[in-house]
Amino acid sequence: MPKKTRRSVDGSRLMQEDEAMTTGGAPGSPGGLEEIFGSLDSLREEIEQMRRPTGTQDSPARTCQDLKLCHPELPDGQCQPQGTQKY
Repeated sequence: MPKKTRRSVDGSRLMQEDEAMTTGGAPGSPGGLEEIFGSLDSLREEIEQMRRPTGTQDSPARTCQDLKLCHPELPDGQCQPQGTQKY
C-alpha cells in the first residue's frame, strides 16, 4: 500500500462523503443527521422544562418563588404533598 501524503488525496472518496452529507446522513450511516437533530430537540425541551418548571410532579419547581417567577398567572395555594405555599 503506497504511503499517502497531504497532496495525494483520493477525490472520489471526498465526493461520496459530500453526497452522503447532503442526503441527510453521515458517511456510513444513512439518516444520521435526523437522529442527531431529534436528540438535540429532545434535549432542548428538557432544558426548557428545567428553566421554566410547571410545578407538576414531572416538572417540579425548586422553590415557590421560582414557580411564581415562571408562571405569575398561577393562583396562590398550598401544595398538598409538601405542605408548602406559593407566595
